[in-house]
Amino acid sequence: MHRQHRRFINGLSLVGIVCLAASCTSSGSSAVSSKTKAASSPSGTTYIGLVAPFTGASAVIGSIQSAGAYPAAAEINAAGGVLGHKVGIKIVNSQGDPADALPAVQQFIATTGNILGVIGPGTNSATTLVPVMTRSKIVMMSQAGESLYNNNTDPYFWRPVPPDSANGVAMSLYAKSQGWTRAATVFGSDSGSQGDLPGVLAGAKALGINVVTQVNVPLDQPSYAAQVARVLAAKPQVIFTETDPVTAGTFFGELVQQSGGKLVHVVSTANGVTLPYVTTFAHAVGSTLFTKMFTAASNEPSSSNPAGTDFNKWLAQSGANVPKPSQWVGNPHAQAVYSFAIIEALAADAAGSTQGSAYHNEIKSIVNPGSGKTTVYTYAQGLKLIKEHKAIRYVPPDGPLDFNKYNNAGNGEVIQTFNPTTNKFVNLQTLSASKINAVKVTGVI
Repeated sequence: MHRQHRRFINGLSLVGIVCLAASCTSSGSSAVSSKTKAASSPSGTTYIGLVAPFTGASAVIGSIQSAGAYPAAAEINAAGGVLGHKVGIKIVNSQGDPADALPAVQQFIATTGNILGVIGPGTNSATTLVPVMTRSKIVMMSQAGESLYNNNTDPYFWRPVPPDSANGVAMSLYAKSQGWTRAATVFGSDSGSQGDLPGVLAGAKALGINVVTQVNVPLDQPSYAAQVARVLAAKPQVIFTETDPVTAGTFFGELVQQSGGKLVHVVSTANGVTLPYVTTFAHAVGSTLFTKMFTAASNEPSSSNPAGTDFNKWLAQSGANVPKPSQWVGNPHAQAVYSFAIIEALAADAAGSTQGSAYHNEIKSIVNPGSGKTTVYTYAQGLKLIKEHKAIRYVPPDGPLDFNKYNNAGNGEVIQTFNPTTNKFVNLQTLSASKINAVKVTGVI
């Protein structure tokens, strides 16, 4: 979610995303003064802010956040809310640009009473926004991938997913397993797309993969003929990539044309594990080539987990806020956002306060392993035991978390492809966190 899942051509999906962004922005980010917010906000509501782009090139990231947050809020509210407060969702539209994100966050803080926490910020705005929210003692569940947060000391910043660099190393490990020794990189020139690149390059170097050319492309250009020619001239066996869907469709469509109907193996970052991306990519290169030649690395999803079943249940009931909710079933990024909201709510219940300053210390107590803890997979299960003064361990859809002293947690990575016939992602290879961390790279993990 921190990865840049952006605009796409698929008609039905595009309509859904635009509708979602428009409706959320109008209802969640209205300019309300602090003097009038009490009258315009539902009494007794505590808010989770979604700090993400909901318009612009990265708008699909906001859609993913909504697909996770609204089901979580529905589940929490059905169980009675957090300490008697209903949970509301507020959109904080970063527009994918730190310059736009800062005033949006400042407005959110100034005009919103009783903030439970936020989901975000992401990679391209974290360094600007984290200090602002920390000063207001707002708990952040972030997917910001920068390596500077690997040794985080901010008590309000929590990263429950692997850093971008781990995703990059996983991509290199998969390439190594396939026997590929010559790689090219094709990454968007924007800061968000660049997040995984250091891990890809460092992993490739550590594993003996020769990066024969590196191409950074501006997003959404009408043609990439010169860049495509440069990549083909280098004769790579695999292309590591991260761009938005439109750029990917244009670039790889032209690559197939220039190569006479052939496609080099493609390994994408986690932005490739979304329907908008894969449908656009498959349309551009043809479903046969796509199925044979495309893979993506993503956060490791649980193969069988009651929390995932619970997510799907509440997702199905969230159609008023999540257009075409079925497209997000089993999506690891939407599931992650869902679990972030549940974690914040349970920690607040355990602390007896919705204020981040009171409950941030409870996050590890309700997520990390420990003696005498009962494993729970839903908000209702956890709330019941907390009320009974019993210790719990909440397990999200993608498996158990264990935050370290830097407030970092995350499982391994999974290499996936997409089957256009069944419309489902398929796991090809699982890479544990220990295997990723065993790759001796410098400066990125």
